Amino acid sequence: MSRTVAAVGVGTRRRTLALAVPLAGLTAGLFLPPVLVGLPLAGQRALIVTLITILLWTGELLEPGVAALVGVTLLALSGATRSLRDALQGFANPVPFFLIGVLTMGVAVVRSGLAERLARTILERARGRSLAVYLQLVLSFPVLTFLLPSATTRSGILIHIYDEVFTLGGVQRGAEVAKAIMLYALYRRGFARGLPMPEPAHRRPISGTEWRTIVIILSASALWLTDGIHHLDPALPAMLAFAALLTPGLGPLVWPDLDQGIGWSNFFVIAASISLAHALVASGAAPWLGRVLVGGLPALGDSALAVVILLMLGATLLRAVVPNISGFLALALPIAMSVGREAGINPLVCALVVMITGDAVVYYPAQSSSALVIYERGHVSAGEVLRFGLWMTLVGWVAILVVALPWWALVGEPLRVQ
Repeated sequence: MSRTVAAVGVGTRRRTLALAVPLAGLTAGLFLPPVLVGLPLAGQRALIVTLITILLWTGELLEPGVAALVGVTLLALSGATRSLRDALQGFANPVPFFLIGVLTMGVAVVRSGLAERLARTILERARGRSLAVYLQLVLSFPVLTFLLPSATTRSGILIHIYDEVFTLGGVQRGAEVAKAIMLYALYRRGFARGLPMPEPAHRRPISGTEWRTIVIILSASALWLTDGIHHLDPALPAMLAFAALLTPGLGPLVWPDLDQGIGWSNFFVIAASISLAHALVASGAAPWLGRVLVGGLPALGDSALAVVILLMLGATLLRAVVPNISGFLALALPIAMSVGREAGINPLVCALVVMITGDAVVYYPAQSSSALVIYERGHVSAGEVLRFGLWMTLVGWVAILVVALPWWALVGEPLRVQ
């Protein structure tokens, strides 16, 4: 056994032992009677199941999809939800099906040859400079926003293109240069390594398969951009694109391509995160967290800034507990506006504070389909996502206090209600 493999094994055992105690304690907590005032028994158990699932995701003790199914099963077995049907609410939500459609687009970009074509172009223009590859990635986002309005879609396609860049450049999974391009600030030393130029290849014209793939993806994008006219759920264009890309003679894919190219655990993780968020609301755990936050207001006196800091801290805690961003926003925004009214602070500003705090960070891959796609490709670990999330939390707090609050006051939304 090599030293590297042995070190990985030791690290896994240590991580397992470190998480065994809190997991055992949380599991035992599922059998306790209500212990917190105002928190129903179902809410207490939903909160405990959510924490267990988060530990399994962040500790990487199980594959993400397996941990997701464990969480959903515990919701039903513990009584956190009334039935298994209620625990499976997330699997009836359109979001997981939207994600599968988007990931299929990414696989189609690879199978059609578009990913290799674009990857070669990126490497040729970068001329071996890793930082130039990163800058091309960053600068592509504003342009792609007008073509692919969904951030998940952009990530789902770009990750395949940059996977091809790393393959052509001889970059292994988890190498520092790959982490630098994905996370930048924490791994910028990875830019010290250059990327070799790919072997020269004959420039061929865009094939019919590539053109059809482009047309299918842009057609789905057109439906997303015009949703104000037809009011279709975003999952429907994604599912139509899924079917078109797998239609013989039209798309570049066959079903075995999906078995290899799509991380199916993404579907289970996103669906389970929605189920957990739904259980927190339906069981009363989420409203209880909101009441706890509002209950801390009297101790702050008349300080508007202290209330904003309380909102940021509360939103950070809630974001760590609620895996799904839609669930977080549905819970946090009404609570924040209630806090504002109670404290005599502009409710709109309070809502914006928690929205920025929660939407700017990801603490574990299951909280974001984009982060989950990158994590599934093996470029970053759950611990690295957590560290990056903590740094982004600090950046978000500073941005709110130093930039956002003065700007909102300048445009007519001051912190204090006049």
